[in-house]
Amino acid sequence: MNIFVTGLNGFIASHLAVWLADRGYRVTGTSRSASGRFSTTVWHLGDSIDRAKLVGVDVLIHAAHDFTPGAMNANVEGTLRLERDAAAAGVRRQILVSSISARPDAVSEYGRTKLAQEEHFLRHGHTVVRPGTVLGKGGLFGRMCGLIQTLPVLPLLDGGKARMTVIGIYDLCRAIESILQSDVSGQYNLYYADRPTLGEIMRLLRKIFGRKILFVPLPATFLLLPLSLLQCLHIRTPVDVDNLKGYITGMEPYHLTNLSEILPQPSTLEAALADVWKTPKQ
Repeated sequence: MNIFVTGLNGFIASHLAVWLADRGYRVTGTSRSASGRFSTTVWHLGDSIDRAKLVGVDVLIHAAHDFTPGAMNANVEGTLRLERDAAAAGVRRQILVSSISARPDAVSEYGRTKLAQEEHFLRHGHTVVRPGTVLGKGGLFGRMCGLIQTLPVLPLLDGGKARMTVIGIYDLCRAIESILQSDVSGQYNLYYADRPTLGEIMRLLRKIFGRKILFVPLPATFLLLPLSLLQCLHIRTPVDVDNLKGYITGMEPYHLTNLSEILPQPSTLEAALADVWKTPKQ
């Protein structure tokens, strides 16, 4: 099966491409710069693409995303343009990597962007995959881990009581491969049914990294103003105001997980983290 993945240098796409290639799939795709292992087309969201690159592709997986604040229109229009180009080139099946934060009441730019993309993809009979926060060495979770590994004190949002929608990066890859094999279009909400609290995740990471770190309870809303000011000053932070808005809105999931329908025995939180950091499984 020939799989074309956009955003090959991104966190999810890079792991997924390696996972699929190691299991015998032919993987090509796009990235903003050349990729060493895969046949890569240098492409930016919104650019046209040589349709010859898509001839013979069985499935196109849309994973590219521009996280620059204010890039909503570029993300939506760029992804939709590629969807139309792929359809014209004869690509039979397309999958959008969306997010649990894509919901009608989304206040974050990321959630609203993914929702707009979803509406188009679902109207055209494509597949939408909505991962929860992905556990791995990249993305938002990877930045959180970086803070735990370097700082002696960290705020713990709302005392760590909020339950999180999470999935390990390798369970996500397994789930997407299963979706590819099923050849059935639809909507897939991918996160563990046993939702850990933020406090449980942070304390487990503290143990994994062997850190003596102090967590200080802090209401999440208290961080909105300082993070907004830093964004206005174009100062990048590991967790930005858009991440925080998504966290606040997503405390109660809008999309119910159906991960167990795809993976009958998904990993536990501890096993998912062990897969990433190669810690001994208990």
